[in-house]
Amino acid sequence: MLEKHVRVGILSAFYGPLLTEKQRRIVELYYDNDLSLGEIAAEYSISRQAVYDILQRTVKLLEKYEKRLALAERYRLERDKLEQCRANINELRLAGGSLADPASKEKLTEALDILDELLAD
Repeated sequence: MLEKHVRVGILSAFYGPLLTEKQRRIVELYYDNDLSLGEIAAEYSISRQAVYDILQRTVKLLEKYEKRLALAERYRLERDKLEQCRANINELRLAGGSLADPASKEKLTEALDILDELLAD
């Protein structure tokens, strides 16, 4: 269940602007704010079934966008590569003295700091 909430949250972050305001808001209320179907239904003066149907259609639409555009997957892969790069550079830095000149070690540390900044949430 939590996995689905996380996935919908990620897809919504990438494709939310492609949704209608109502779809975007209902997804946000349900998945981000943990409101129940009944609470959302009361806010919109619609039935719980209508909220459920909107959520189902909207999640399918988000998945369709991801299948065609793959922005979230591309982001995940790029982030994984950056994390691996950071780990490799950190390993070199911690190898202690394996870098011959201090300027190279300084550049390595600088690159690590840049990667840390990019990977920060």
